[in-house]
Amino acid sequence: MNSQSISCLCYSKKYHLYFACSKDFKLLVFNEHLNMVYWQRMPVGLVQVIVFLPNRNRPGTQYPHDKCDQLLVGGKEGCFIIDLDIVLQYDAKMAILLDPKGKRITVKIKEEEEGSEDAGAEGNGEHGATRGGRMAEDQVGD
Repeated sequence: MNSQSISCLCYSKKYHLYFACSKDFKLLVFNEHLNMVYWQRMPVGLVQVIVFLPNRNRPGTQYPHDKCDQLLVGGKEGCFIIDLDIVLQYDAKMAILLDPKGKRITVKIKEEEEGSEDAGAEGNGEHGATRGGRMAEDQVGD
């Protein structure tokens, strides 16, 4: 079995999945039985905090059909919002019983569209990650 060095972990009640960031900059997704169902290189390194945000509006949209699941990832390089595309063949609770190895679970980081408004100063142009803004110290308290 392949072991991973995990820096942080969060759990999704909606999908019954664990999202972990490894110290070698990978996003790892495990099912309830702790079988790895997905991994991909993270668009950000040195992650200290990860939070799953279910059914959030995509940045710059206000329509209900534009909702997607997101990961809020924070670390030494800043704060990023990563859009996820999660597809389960079964209902999440049924997948625990019917698919213990996680073979029918698909998780992908959504790729950012080239013509989208988020691809400019807000996004880093890869892996659908949008950088969170930081206030300058002189702006605090204005």
